[in-house]
Amino acid sequence: YWDTHAGELAPLADAVTPEDLSALIYTSGTTGTPKGVMLTHRNFCSNVHAALARVPFGPEDHHLSFLPLCHSFERTAGYLAVLACGGLISYAESIDTVSRDLMEVRPTVMISVPRLFERVYNVIAKSVDEGPEAKKRIFAWAVATGKAIARKRLAGKQPGPWLRAQQRLAHRLVFSKLHEKLGGNLRFAVSGGAALPREIGEFFQAAGITIIEGYGLTETSPVLTVNPVDRPRFGTVGHVLPGVTIAIQRLSDGQIVGQLSGDDYPSNLTTEEGEIIVKGPNVMKGYWNNEDATREAIDADGWYHTGDVGRFDDGYLMITDRIKHMIVSKGGKN
Repeated sequence: YWDTHAGELAPLADAVTPEDLSALIYTSGTTGTPKGVMLTHRNFCSNVHAALARVPFGPEDHHLSFLPLCHSFERTAGYLAVLACGGLISYAESIDTVSRDLMEVRPTVMISVPRLFERVYNVIAKSVDEGPEAKKRIFAWAVATGKAIARKRLAGKQPGPWLRAQQRLAHRLVFSKLHEKLGGNLRFAVSGGAALPREIGEFFQAAGITIIEGYGLTETSPVLTVNPVDRPRFGTVGHVLPGVTIAIQRLSDGQIVGQLSGDDYPSNLTTEEGEIIVKGPNVMKGYWNNEDATREAIDADGWYHTGDVGRFDDGYLMITDRIKHMIVSKGGKN
């Protein structure tokens, strides 16, 4: 089409401004009434730029996409961010063929909700539980060895030769099968959309597969924080993205007890609990045809109120509770 209408493309592109609406994504609120989240080109572009400053996607990466593209997490992290750095995306035939597609595509990065990682872990745990006692002992030893290696490296130390030898044996006997099931080329995985159970993250880390958990909402395009690949802290959602500011607002009196911008790192900020409120170029324009809901979500000072309760611990954000009566499932749906 553009071969014969090339002159029409430039005017169309020039007419688009950063504040123009890019997407209208519906998400349920506390009452279950869907609200249209208005996200602009600036929202998405700023979030992609900030995410790539924290997550080392590159032009050599290959991602297998299987989450719905209507989900803001997959749209930004699994589509726009991968394309922005020149990576390759393959699409699963269906959610039922993901296991087979992983073997065929052999991705270098994976973007998923926690449910997939939990399913993989549960299959492994079931196989071990139903196996002979020797298999259970070997598995427990391999996991303990992997965790010891991970603790050393996360502390900035190199494991000794004896521990490295045990790691090689643990990989050959146990973990190599898991790597192959995931394609055999995985550099790291990103988990979002719901909370990743700590024990799942620690197990995969022990197996030599780093899962970095992030946090965000549709209203923030969506990524707000993500764990560093070389220093993930399980049980937290990581560091604030560049250009984004997160504050903790005390529930009892509305006072801000601490705030941190993604440009402030390294930081060891530690705070008490409170509501997580955010500012940044990734915060939505508002809710479609719903000014009351927009005013309720974004206060007069420009802070977006997430409804989540949390605190900073040594610069890492922890989600501890939720103000709004909404349950977020492991599949990332609310």
